Amino acid sequence: MPGLIAKSGDLLVPMFAPVIFLPPTLPIIGTSAILVNGLPACLLEDLELSVAEPVEYTEPPLFLTPGMGIFELIPTPANFTERTLTMLGPLAIIEAPIPALFTVVVPAFNPATIPAPTPDLVIEKPGEFEIVPAPPAPAVLAG
Repeated sequence: MPGLIAKSGDLLVPMFAPVIFLPPTLPIIGTSAILVNGLPACLLEDLELSVAEPVEYTEPPLFLTPGMGIFELIPTPANFTERTLTMLGPLAIIEAPIPALFTVVVPAFNPATIPAPTPDLVIEKPGEFEIVPAPPAPAVLAG
């Protein structure tokens, strides 16, 4: 699939409305030897590493006490290059959203329910990630 290649410094933005994540974006660190605007291009594996750590979440208006969970990317052919340009695998492409699943490990709670807080009972939340390109670095001129 043709498209812009993701690079170090680009951001993964989770789109799982109405769920809100902390942090709200996840930085991508590319490890490919191929450079895009002087920065390492991102392999699919780099995206998976970017979402490997558990994150906090809330789901307003009900579940305001944060819970925790983990992401799983479910890439499609639209999310990576057709040809493997490196020995490590295909490169990530920015154009199409990446399908994903958020699995709750520790549920968020609704603190306002009586007699006890109510937990979020939806354990798997489908959504997607968008890759947002980092702004280009400003040109520095010597004079």
